[in-house]
Amino acid sequence: MDVKQAGSSLDSLISSFNTRIAELQELVIARNMYPASSVTDLKAVDAALKTMELQVQAIKDRLQTN
Repeated sequence: MDVKQAGSSLDSLISSFNTRIAELQELVIARNMYPASSVTDLKAVDAALKTMELQVQAIKDRLQTN
C-alpha cells in the first residue's frame, strides 16, 4: 500500500468514525428517553465498534509492513 492509498484509507476511516460518533450521540439521547430498548441498541453499538477496531488494526498492520 502506498502513501496515497494509506491516506485515502485513513480519511475514509476518519469519516466513518465521525459518522458513527454522531450516531452514538443520538443513541445516547434516545436511550435516555427510552431505556427499555437500550440493551439491543448497545449490542449493535458494541458490534459496530468491534468492526471499526478491526479496520483500524488492519490499516495499522498494512502501514507497518510498508
